[in-house]
Amino acid sequence: MEDALLALEAKEVDLLSSIRLRYTGQLMDLTTVYDDQDILHTDVQEVEKQAIDTTVGRVLFNDHLPEGVPFINGILKKKGLGQLVSYCYLRLGRRRRSRWWTRSRRWASTTPPGRRLHRDRRHGDPGQQGQAGGRGPP
Repeated sequence: MEDALLALEAKEVDLLSSIRLRYTGQLMDLTTVYDDQDILHTDVQEVEKQAIDTTVGRVLFNDHLPEGVPFINGILKKKGLGQLVSYCYLRLGRRRRSRWWTRSRRWASTTPPGRRLHRDRRHGDPGQQGQAGGRGPP
């Protein structure tokens, strides 16, 4: 995982670049299940040195998940993100989930736009002050 993050920092790859990652640990592979947004009911696999097809963005996303949450390989939409928060609450408890959520929101607000986990394109970039659709006074 560190190699993918270092390559991203060196601008050798993009967030959407496909990679093959050798992973050891808990894995929730949403690319192989029927409902790819149903995190609460997807089985967690224990893998050792398994090669998985993923993207650099997913590696970055999983790097910011709290300890104890498996590597999530798949596209998360609104339903999936909501279920991820619920999964963290059920698995880690309220206190650890709240710390992770606060840290993630702070990271998203201070990270340059090209490295953010999410951007609401309909409302503009939240980091751009004074432009139409951005937050803050015009």
